[in-house]
Amino acid sequence: MDTQTTLAPLLQTALIPTFSLMGVGLGAALQFISGRALESKKQIEQQKYQSYIDYFKGISTIAQNRTSKDGNALIVDAKVRICIYGSQGVISHLRKIEESGGNTSSPETRAEILKLINAMRKDIGKTSSELDEASLQIVLFGNRPFNA
Repeated sequence: MDTQTTLAPLLQTALIPTFSLMGVGLGAALQFISGRALESKKQIEQQKYQSYIDYFKGISTIAQNRTSKDGNALIVDAKVRICIYGSQGVISHLRKIEESGGNTSSPETRAEILKLINAMRKDIGKTSSELDEASLQIVLFGNRPFNA
């Protein structure tokens, strides 16, 4: 009997399970790597969303109680996280709010806050519809003029 003929079934018997196990191992490794990348991206997105929410929680806390240490701390913390996770457009509008003094009773600051909200909506994927600033003005600041 030829050695090549006797080795062929033996190699076939050994190689098929080996390649199958290698395929399973490679598939598991790729799934692990892609799962970690997806989870990391999800955590970063969550941090971004939470920083946007916390910023406006701080603004509303200060609007209700002019001298709120909690509101100021929440805003400072949120601004730092926005600088880390936020888009360039969001950070630009935040900068303009700071440059205008950050006083929500000033017309310039209110106008910039409305633009900031639309920039945040765009940043989180709400690109299909930009909210009109008149509606946002009424919802956020009530039905009173800018200089109230």
